[in-house]
Amino acid sequence: MQISKKSLEIIPHDCVVRLFSVYDTLKSAEKKAADLLIEDPEFVRTSSIVKVAQRAQCSEPTFSRLAKKLDYTGFPELKHELGKADGARDFAFYDGVQKGDSTDEIIKKVFHSAAQGLEDTAKTLSGEKIESAADALIGARTCLVYGVGDSSVVARAIQYKFARLGIPIQFAEDVAFTATMALQLGENDIFFAVSHSGKSDPTLRMARYAKTRGAQVISITNFPASPLARISDIVLLTAVFSELIYGENTSKRTAEMCILEILAECMELRGKSGLLPHPACEKTNEDGQL
Repeated sequence: MQISKKSLEIIPHDCVVRLFSVYDTLKSAEKKAADLLIEDPEFVRTSSIVKVAQRAQCSEPTFSRLAKKLDYTGFPELKHELGKADGARDFAFYDGVQKGDSTDEIIKKVFHSAAQGLEDTAKTLSGEKIESAADALIGARTCLVYGVGDSSVVARAIQYKFARLGIPIQFAEDVAFTATMALQLGENDIFFAVSHSGKSDPTLRMARYAKTRGAQVISITNFPASPLARISDIVLLTAVFSELIYGENTSKRTAEMCILEILAECMELRGKSGLLPHPACEKTNEDGQL
């Protein structure tokens, strides 16, 4: 999905974030409505729902459904927000690295992407969901965490952080081992899934295994309407959308790691005090032995 800088001067940034979040899951008629909003937000802002629906070649209820999926009460509120943005000149742009960019341009884009992703995630992330996840983890008998590709880096960090908090937790990149462990989970257990897209086949398969055994599923993902989000009991949302040429983006993992840090801090404050000392911090004797 591409949005011009001119459109971004009219569409509120929060609305842009939600558009990126749900666009791929919209039905064909809803995408027509979204495309018109993206291409000509000024027309949407100044026109009736009848004219807007006619130009988008969709029904009026379709445009109302799109507005609700963007977290507005309906079309009138969407129009109102577009009007506010026009006055405030709200602007942001997910500008990914392109072939031909200079090194200075790459530096600027990568750091801007990271900063934008963190800011948007901070606005998107629900404190209530964090608290629910913290309570569930504190009360869990055991936790199994999983992620594939570079999501496995975050999954490994979750294992390390939670283990230091005294939570029984397991992680392995091996699919067969994880499947075996997922099928051994029970009602008092947690399956913690990490997937930016929310579409990773192995991660979805493990989450479904855990779900069939009665385990609670907590996920970190970027898309609230993704398959993983739909089957999760608790969804912790990031909001990182710019892409790099090679398909991976450090900004995604930075936002996920920040969620892990927030979750760990909340668990500490909520009484999970089993933090273990880091081995490197233990004192040594005169012979240099632990």
